[in-house]
Order: sequence, then C-alpha cells, then structure tokens
Amino acid sequence: MRRNQSGTMNKLSASLCLVLLGLTAACVRASFSVVEGRDASNAIQPDTASGGGDEPAAATMCPLTPLDGCSPQIANGAPCDPVCQGGTCPCGQKCSVVGDGTTACASVGNLPARGPCTINNPGTPLQHDDCTPGHICISPDTGSGYAFCLPLCRTSTDCVGGVACGKRPLSLYQTSNPALVSVCDPEYLSCNPVSPNPCCNPVQLAGCLSGENCYLVSADTQTHDSRTVCEYTAGLGKRTYSCASSRDCSPGWACDGGLCRQVCDPKDPNVATACPAGGVCSYTSSSGNQFGYCPP
Repeated sequence: MRRNQSGTMNKLSASLCLVLLGLTAACVRASFSVVEGRDASNAIQPDTASGGGDEPAAATMCPLTPLDGCSPQIANGAPCDPVCQGGTCPCGQKCSVVGDGTTACASVGNLPARGPCTINNPGTPLQHDDCTPGHICISPDTGSGYAFCLPLCRTSTDCVGGVACGKRPLSLYQTSNPALVSVCDPEYLSCNPVSPNPCCNPVQLAGCLSGENCYLVSADTQTHDSRTVCEYTAGLGKRTYSCASSRDCSPGWACDGGLCRQVCDPKDPNVATACPAGGVCSYTSSSGNQFGYCPP
C-alpha cells in the first residue's frame, strides 16, 4: 500500500514538475516575446522609432509644388529652392533656410505673412517654423519682440506690391556674424487720402500695431504718393548715419540716398519749426506727395 501511495506521489510530483516546467518555459517565451516586439498573438509589431529595423527608415520623398508664377532655381548642392518651392523634400515638408544659412527641407506650417509665428531650434541646422511654404519666420532684431512670417526672395522682383527684398538676421541667438536671409518687406501702404488702407504716420509715429514702428519708404513711382510701412524692427541711425533701409534708422527718420534723414510734414502749420536742427521741411521725389524730409 505504501508502495502504491509512493508511486502515486511520484507520479503526482512528476506531473507537477512538468506543469512547472511548462509554466517556466511559457514565462521565458513571454519575456523573449516582449524583447522581440511581439504581442499576445506572437505577431511582430513595427518599431515606430526606427522604422522596424536597426537603421532609421528612409523618408518618402515627394516633389514640391512650385508657387504660382515662380521659376525654381536650385543652387548647387541644395535639395530645393526655398523661394519658389521647387525640388524634392520628404513628403509633407517645405523648402526653407535653416539657422546656419543653408537651404534644407523643414516642417511645414500654414501661417501666412505677418505672423506672429514660432521658431523651433533657432540658430541651428534643425531650425524650422510654422509659416506657409515660401515664407520664413524671422525674429525682430529690435522692436515688437515677436517673430513674424515674411516671404522669401532673391530680388525685389520676387516681391508683390512693390516692396523691397532685403536681408534680415535668421536668429537673435547668433550675436556675431549672424546668418542672413533675403525676405520681402511687410506691405507698403499708400498715403493718398482716398486710399482704402490708410498709411501710418511716420512723423507722429502712429497707426501701427503695438510694438511696430512706422517708417517712410520710397514713394510710389506711378502716383508719386508717399508710402509707409509698419515695421517689426527699429534702428538707431539719425543724421549722417549710413543706411540700406529705413529700418536701419531711428523711428521718425528714414533712409534716403543711403543716409538717415528726419521725416517731416510740409503741411504742418509750424513748418518753419518742423525740423529741430534747422531748415525747412520739403517734399522730395523720394518722399512723395504727403510727407517730406528735413535738410540733410
């Protein structure tokens, strides 16, 4: 009887061991399944971080759609043209200029001109923003304190509305030899009294949004009316200061013939005293019909 009980116990022990061994093997298989990226059905799950393998998955490339009326010009070594949006980039990206001044593909956004916009990884080769293709987010060197989208350009012929194409710093984080990018100025507004969009006043420094600066720019070549712009930046230049644009000058001054000149209103009743440094305020061909300049 003891032998039979002992045999029975031995059989039970053997069965229990087999069960335990089976559970252990199952646990081992389960642990390997987790490491290998398998789910409960033992199917291999995609590795979203690396494309499913040891090497990062190659991005799917798509041809960019050029902007209307723009002929792409792709520079040697560049993947695409940031002005016209020609070339090839990973699908869903745009062609842009990154923080080191080179052309690269970057994330695309939907913000048009004026902004405000957001710059990510500023001053680096990974810089990107949320501006629409053909535009780039620019940090103001001084002035409003917020970044804004401006159209990219090569020359002023790439800009609409007769505005100038000029260079601006890509990032405030590069204090020495900052990378520059060519962009179109904000919209110029006519100072003709019947204009549907009245211009700002460059003498009274009124008519722009908070943080923007009113500047007199070149007159309309067709109507000879004065034109102004609400700028996001402001310079410090005054009399005899060399300039390339009115924004290089202090508010209340403008760039004329490469030098900053004080802006004035010839219609002011106090025309004789409108120029603090002396002289008479007068119209010029570059100032237009509504505003003038004090003597150089």
